[in-house]
Amino acid sequence: SPLVSRLALLCRPRYHFCGLHGENYERTPYRNHQSGAEQARHTTRFVALARVGNKEKKKWMYAFNITPMKNLERGELVSQPPGVTDIPFTQQDIEIQGEKKQQFFYDMNAKMEEEDGKKKKRKNENNDGGGGKKAPSGPCWFCLSSAEVEKHLIISVGEHSYLAMAKGALTADHVMILPIGHHQCSVNLPEEVSEEIDRFKSALRKMLKKHGKVPVYFERNYKTQHLQIQVVPVIKEDANLVTKQFLDEASSRDIDLNEIPSHVPVGQLAVQGQPYFLVDTPNKETLFGRVNPGFPIQFGRDVLCGPDLLDMPDRVDWRNCQLSKEEETDQVKEFRKKFSPFDFTME
Repeated sequence: SPLVSRLALLCRPRYHFCGLHGENYERTPYRNHQSGAEQARHTTRFVALARVGNKEKKKWMYAFNITPMKNLERGELVSQPPGVTDIPFTQQDIEIQGEKKQQFFYDMNAKMEEEDGKKKKRKNENNDGGGGKKAPSGPCWFCLSSAEVEKHLIISVGEHSYLAMAKGALTADHVMILPIGHHQCSVNLPEEVSEEIDRFKSALRKMLKKHGKVPVYFERNYKTQHLQIQVVPVIKEDANLVTKQFLDEASSRDIDLNEIPSHVPVGQLAVQGQPYFLVDTPNKETLFGRVNPGFPIQFGRDVLCGPDLLDMPDRVDWRNCQLSKEEETDQVKEFRKKFSPFDFTME
């Protein structure tokens, strides 16, 4: 079942029991991380049990002791038993026949019956924490039609998204890609918005290449109501350091962040309403982690400001990097000059 496979991939259970096929089977434990590329995690044991009282006397009962994860030392929890295998799920296992590209985990457009026989839409269809378009809960600083938008920071405007200088930018070429309409995060964006954002990413990559730099894209879907894709360039010689710096810093702070396989779309990992942090590295690796309360707001800036990348420890907090409106305007004009040969919105 693709749905059950997705659930197992997201939940990472220590034990996964199945009893629907009337067979007894226990596979070799599988790991819940990419060996050598991600922080070690606990393993999963899959056990299928036969039907109770079956005539063939196949095993239908399973006895075991399990200690709560919170009571285990990390070394004991992530210990890998002999013969452990890689995670068995592939893209084919988790795809649902006829599923639209932007859907994930379950059908967001499905309807359900009320007790009185009347139909109504799912409760969350108009309150989409997973990235759907909805009205902001208050004034939004990033909706292009909002009076709160600082329009002097805007560099380029497309049909569905726009490019703007970051407030309190780390460097003079630190910018943001944002949807024109109100979308909370990149998961479940309308296809046309997502495609145009990718065009901005491609254009920026080409522009930065001319200047010997490569872009790091990151998104924090936590304590924000409008999607902001931060674009922070680093010199091309440091491109191979980005993934390691993010993973090492996350591990040292016990933050859930891992490289995800290229065949697994982010939308299949981001559960509706669950905050997350996402990085696209210069080497086109994707790092993803679900965010818990207390997640450091400046985590992305903190990593990039480290000694092995930008080496700007005094600029982690954006409030320490604010410029006057006149300085911001001049910086935008300078960036627009560099970007204009690559700006597809001018075609």
